[in-house]
Amino acid sequence: MRLYYVAVLGAIASAANVNAVSLADQPQAAIVGTLPIDATTNRLLRTHYTDEERAFGLNLLPGGKKISSIITDKKLSKYLKSNQEIDDVFTKLKLNTAGEKLFENPKFLAWAQYVDDFNQKHQAQNSMLPTLVRQYGGDDLSIMLEKAKQADKTYGVALRLQGEQMKLWRREGLTTDKLFSIYKLDDGAKNLLENPGLKIWTRYADEFNPGEATTLFKKLQKTYSDEALSQILIKGKTVSSTEKLASDLQNQQLRHWLDTLQPPENVFKLLSLNKGADDVLGSPQLQTWIRYNAAFAKQNPYAHKATLIDTLLENYGTASMVSMLKTRPNTAYGKHLASGVERDLIKRWVSAGKSLEFVTGKLGTTSPSKKEFVEGLYHKYKRLPTAA
Repeated sequence: MRLYYVAVLGAIASAANVNAVSLADQPQAAIVGTLPIDATTNRLLRTHYTDEERAFGLNLLPGGKKISSIITDKKLSKYLKSNQEIDDVFTKLKLNTAGEKLFENPKFLAWAQYVDDFNQKHQAQNSMLPTLVRQYGGDDLSIMLEKAKQADKTYGVALRLQGEQMKLWRREGLTTDKLFSIYKLDDGAKNLLENPGLKIWTRYADEFNPGEATTLFKKLQKTYSDEALSQILIKGKTVSSTEKLASDLQNQQLRHWLDTLQPPENVFKLLSLNKGADDVLGSPQLQTWIRYNAAFAKQNPYAHKATLIDTLLENYGTASMVSMLKTRPNTAYGKHLASGVERDLIKRWVSAGKSLEFVTGKLGTTSPSKKEFVEGLYHKYKRLPTAA
């Protein structure tokens, strides 16, 4: 497994500074657009490559002879002797049907060796990238490369090939806005953060962006409303593979809301905490809101102070609040919040002159221990000079 990584990556890196020749010498060598926006007018790759692009060929692969157990030297030699085009050999090895597993396929290394041998024989510098684009199309290839980056075995070769593809996009003036649309990152899907195109866009924006500098959060903020983006991030935090990214983006969103003086009452709704009475006290988003509320109060000491009890009552009313308290959250933090809300609610009722019977009846104190607890709080607040 390590041999595969070292062989392919080493060969790619060693070829970075060689001179190139035009693809025009190859029969039917036109390169179609990598990411079809409009099949008739918007191609993202030219029909020929510059010297720098052509330099992405292969020199002799270290350990290349090891592949003979998979594809015999005899067969490769036969192809080379008859001057089989590298595209044809790619197809003969059935790499055109390998799909997402292309870069894990041992035959890919055999083909890479053939590309190098072919170049040496013909004093050419054919790159792997044009063939890959022709066979899979630029958009599918870019997704394949991104997925290949997730495995240690194929990370190196995928990273390098992806970088070469992005250099082509940059030379063509492909904007980050257009790339965002190509990968359908603006379609409003709640599982947006799982789209592999998002990582592709992020790398392109960070390393190859031909236009004005931007960040993923700025682009998402520009594309989606506060509420829509919040929903995307909430969804992303429930998926292990996107949880960290979603949390980072949500922190940036909270910072933006603080900077624009977004009231905690509004943020409560933006986090969709007004839409889930059954589990709101156990919701991770409620913890997020509590953090935001504390930060807002600290940053704006003279602003109206929002409290959890007031915000819950405003959005749910007393009946729903009581129902929440009867269905306690499963988490320790949720139970802690529920106890605090219950205490505040009892204090409100005492302050409003409600009787003990009213309080115990509302809270449904069926067990002796629960009844004793509620009665104790009731009398405690009753003895206070003011229950406010």
